[in-house]
Amino acid sequence: MRYSTYIFDFDNTLFDTRGGYEACYRKAFRIFGMAYDPSKYYQYIRTPLHAIFEKHYPGCPCKYREFVAEFMKEAENSVVDTAVPFPETAECIEKLADSGKRMAIVSGSYESYIYDILENNGLRGHFGTVIGYENSLLPKPDPYPINFCIRNLGARPSECVYIGDSPDDITAAERAGIGKILVDRHGVGGEIEADRIISDLTGLLDLDQSL
Repeated sequence: MRYSTYIFDFDNTLFDTRGGYEACYRKAFRIFGMAYDPSKYYQYIRTPLHAIFEKHYPGCPCKYREFVAEFMKEAENSVVDTAVPFPETAECIEKLADSGKRMAIVSGSYESYIYDILENNGLRGHFGTVIGYENSLLPKPDPYPINFCIRNLGARPSECVYIGDSPDDITAAERAGIGKILVDRHGVGGEIEADRIISDLTGLLDLDQSL
């Protein structure tokens, strides 16, 4: 299948950001007396902060604002500085760019962090649009942020593919009516109905003869 527009998830797809975000959860959880379970990291990262907090402090909007403030304070110190690209990320992005592909990012992370991380790794110029938390009125698995990205790019859904690492990524792409590829780095995504499942980003390079 040939696509002219590649839209990527960010965390755990292009970059390994676990170290930074885990520091945020640990600090915020500790301050508010919530037990942090490392085995549930991927569950935490795919759950909105308000939903996590609500399980421990239902109906406490003031405390929630304090929780978010502590989380974000730690994020400013940890996420950008500790994020690392996966070994194949730079080569894959550069080959896609060299072949004339348009690229964008749709993520639940803050755009400012994404831009800083891309800049630190010399990749910012390859992405025409970045849609993050600030512009996602409805988060994935709702298709809103992907549709917003496609409109910003001036692309047609039929020429777009979304690449992500979670069931919500694949569901959002399905609802947006575009191609969907799962990056399954740990071999646990067998039941997810993606168009294609790849073990890392190098699997993208044989999708199109021009690559």
